[in-house]
Amino acid sequence: MNKVIPQLTFDFIEWMEEQDTVEKTIIEFGSGDSTIYFSTKFKKVITYEDESAWIEKIKNRHLENVDVNFLDYNFYKKEPDSFKNTDFILIDNNPRQFNSRLYVAQVLIEKIKYKNTLILDNGNWNGDCYFYLRTKYKSYHDFIGINPRGDRTVTTVFYDRK
Repeated sequence: MNKVIPQLTFDFIEWMEEQDTVEKTIIEFGSGDSTIYFSTKFKKVITYEDESAWIEKIKNRHLENVDVNFLDYNFYKKEPDSFKNTDFILIDNNPRQFNSRLYVAQVLIEKIKYKNTLILDNGNWNGDCYFYLRTKYKSYHDFIGINPRGDRTVTTVFYDRK
């Protein structure tokens, strides 16, 4: 079986390969190849997705350490502590209906009070979300480059909450 590579910048993937995540949990907003990749890196992957095709694709993989959830915009009311205590959160959902990446970020920061590592993909395409998170974290690292699809983009890791 070929190794699945997520549509995140190659530099970020290289950084992720160096992280000790074997006993950690990641929550991701937007599932896909990243879900499959993270299932090999993390003890637990919790994914939220609003596209039924992706939900089925991930569920059909039968990944034992992956919990697939439908993303509705009241997600934070269900189990807020599971978000607050997770090690990493990736925001990479499809922002087609409204600026849903900004909404997710605001909920995580303002309602849940998330303080751990937050990752935003495509910050250059989602400037409102990117600059909002810059005001909430003391430190960040932009991984500027190409993703496996050939898109020039930015994957940013935010850490050290204000």
